[in-house]
Order: sequence, then C-alpha cells, then structure tokens
Amino acid sequence: FRVQGRNVGAGYGRGGRGSGRGNGRDRVSLKIHLDNRRDRQLQRGAGGSATTTAVVMNQIKVVRGATIGKDFIMRSIGQYVDDVKPLLFRVDRGDITFFVEDDDTAAAIHAISRRVRDPNTNAPITFLLSRVSAGFATISMNERDLIAECLKKRYNAETHALDLSEFGLDELFRTRSLHLSLTRNNIMMAVVDLIDQYYGGVTALSMKGNRLRFLDFFACLLYRIKNVKTLDLSANQIDKESELEKLKGWPVETLFFENNPLCGSYSSAETYLSAVHRVFPKVTMLDGIPVQRSVSSIVPDLDENAKLPLFKPSFYGTDDHRALIEAFIVEFMVAYDDPDVNNRKNLINAYDENATFTVCAENLTDANEKKPYFNPGIYSTYRKTSHNIKCMERWERFREKVIYKGAMDIIVALRKLPATKHLMDTFLIDVSLITDKHMCFAVEGFFRDGLEKVGDDDELRFFCRNFVVINKGDG
Repeated sequence: FRVQGRNVGAGYGRGGRGSGRGNGRDRVSLKIHLDNRRDRQLQRGAGGSATTTAVVMNQIKVVRGATIGKDFIMRSIGQYVDDVKPLLFRVDRGDITFFVEDDDTAAAIHAISRRVRDPNTNAPITFLLSRVSAGFATISMNERDLIAECLKKRYNAETHALDLSEFGLDELFRTRSLHLSLTRNNIMMAVVDLIDQYYGGVTALSMKGNRLRFLDFFACLLYRIKNVKTLDLSANQIDKESELEKLKGWPVETLFFENNPLCGSYSSAETYLSAVHRVFPKVTMLDGIPVQRSVSSIVPDLDENAKLPLFKPSFYGTDDHRALIEAFIVEFMVAYDDPDVNNRKNLINAYDENATFTVCAENLTDANEKKPYFNPGIYSTYRKTSHNIKCMERWERFREKVIYKGAMDIIVALRKLPATKHLMDTFLIDVSLITDKHMCFAVEGFFRDGLEKVGDDDELRFFCRNFVVINKGDG
C-alpha cells in the first residue's frame, strides 16, 4: 500500500516496484524537457526578431563579489576548476556576474560555492548558477563562415599577429552588402569564439578603426589569448578609462591608443602615461614613442616564471647581536615552556612597565568548512585572547581586554595561556631594526600544545613572535 501511495503522490507510473525505476528516468526526462522549454522561451524573449535567436548561457553570480575583486575570485576558482573562460564580467548591486559557456565548467564552479573564503572577512563566498540570456543573438552559418575566412586572411602565422583593423569594411563583407561590424555584440562574440578555437597563440592584435566605445565583449579575449604583447586600439571611440581597465591583465609592451576621445582628457603626457601604466604596467612603447617601464612592473607578477630568491637562514646583522639575541630567546623560551604555567611569573623581569602584549590566533578551514584543532579547549583559550585585526567584530567592543599593558598584566595573561613545548631547532630569527636604544626581531618556528615529549606523529603549530627590546644597560 505504501509503495502505491508513493507512486501516486509522485504522479508517475502505475505502481509496483518496476515503476520506481521508471520514475527516476521520467523525472530526468521531464527536467530536461522543462530546461529546454525555458531556454527556448528565453531565446524568443531576447532575440528581438523572428530571424535571430538569443544565446542562453550559464550565469555565475558571486554574492557580494564587488568587495572581493575579480582577480581574487578568478584565482580562487582556478585552484579548483581548470580552463575557466568567463564572459562579460559585470557588477550588479554589489554582486559580480559572469557567463560560462561550458555546462560542466559552470557546474564545477557552482560545486565549490562556500568553499572559497573572502580574504577580507574570512566569510565563505557563495556562487549561484542560473540559465539566462547572455545579451546577444546568434549569427547565421554563412556569416560565421565569412568571418572565419576573414580571420584566416588577416592572420600572420610567422609573427603571430592578427589584424582586425576596420574589420567591418573588409572586402569579403562589402561585396556581399553585409554589415558585420565589431560594434555588434554578436559579431564580436563570433570573432572571440573563432580566435579561441584557432588563434590562441596571438601575440600582436590590431583593433584599429573599429569605432569601439565599450570593451565588455572585446575583453572576453582576456582569458582566451593570454600573451598579447602588442595591442593597437587607436582610432576608436573609447572615452572612459574604466573601459580600458577591462583589459587589465594582458602583458602588453607596445600600445597604440592615439585618436581616442580619452586621450584628450589628459592634461599632460605624464598623466597619459601614468593612466596607461595603471592598466598595462609593462608598456615601453606608447603610440610609437619609447617610454620608461612602470616601476611597479619591475616586481614580477605571480603568474610570471620568475625565480624566487634563495632561502636563507636567520639574519642577525653581526655576531655580537646574534649571541645576545640567541641568549635572550633561549632563556625566554625555557621559562615560557616550564611545565607549570604559574612559573611564567619568572618572565616579569623581561617586560618593561610600558610594554604591550597581544596574541593573534587563527586556524585554516578544511574542505568541510570546519577549523579542526587537536584540543578544542586549548583553541578556545587562544581565540578568547586573539587580537586579529581582520576579525575586529569579535573584540572591538572589549578591545581593552585583549591588549595587555605593563609587566604585571602581561604575566597574568601569559599564565592563562596553555602549556607549550617549542622546538628550538626549528627557529628562524630575523632582525629588522638595531639602534643604540632599540632592537626589533621576529622569531618563527613550531611548537606543540601540552607537556608530553614531542614525537614524529604530533600535530605541530606554527608561530611567529615579534619582540621589541630596549637597552637598559644591565641587560
């Protein structure tokens, strides 16, 4: 009776065990049918005429993504999903939206929702997925074939250069009385798609004389051809610096941008060059004139194949400073790691009456968005005293309780912290400042919670401790 009731309630089949399997297939078929019908409705609603069909794509919405930034979002997605090719980035009421053509890629991005953390607030980032009209229509196969023929004619395989200057006036189009200007969004997207398929190695690209004013659709090439070093945008209608910023990320070294309305808005050549370098910091040739590369571009980007500096041991400055600092650290850590935390009172002479002490404790989340810690009680103790400036909402109402001033208050705070065992053979010391009266240095390494002997299977914790030491004459 219960089986029949469940089948009747679902609205499928005629009951019985065999129809249960059929229900699953029927539900999948119905879902596909409804999805296809919705896509057709969107296409008809946005197509604009009986002869055009709107393109329906997967839209990803990053909730509150505007405060996070496009670059961080795409880097984070790239750590989980390969070969992401976003289209048409937009900011909508604080959210960032973009389109993804591939269904599997869109589903993979949606699957990592709330697994990526906001770098500012540490809150999980939400990715929403929907199917909507992308804002442009399809073109006929005849038009697409002509565009493909035009691109083939204009591509130089030896120099990896693609010349799209005055594209809409090409003889292939004029002789057929076709208006295939790159100012039409669907034509630009067809060009983007063909370049992605056949011309991914382009290093020089000319868009001269195409009357481009908005670069949203042209910027879709940013994630398809990533090594553009020569770019010609001259003789267009670009009148806002924000449009040029949509191309930020290309390693452009030679740029032609003259004869755009935006050029006339700069009061001097230095201002013009500065604006260009904010978008393309590697530019050394601007409108045919050699210019000095931006200072900020001297530091290699994370995406560049730059060699990291060799790892070096601790830095002390001089041997005398090394002996003094190491003696201080050993004496301090031995007293701090005493099995009886009450004996940390012996450190009172290490602190001045004007001294200040704070603790910042944080633990990374795992794949389940949890923060595992071997001993939750110990972790709770650290978090109660944590003065993490990136999580001000936790302590801003009682900040005076997590900042300890004066030798006595500091010792009381140290005695409340859990017992530890530091591994001194893992310590690295870096001295940042030495004067006649002051010395600043940082100590980093590993420690473990508790008093047991350190073993190979222990869960070690990383710490970094900064000391500002004053010279009192007697030590």
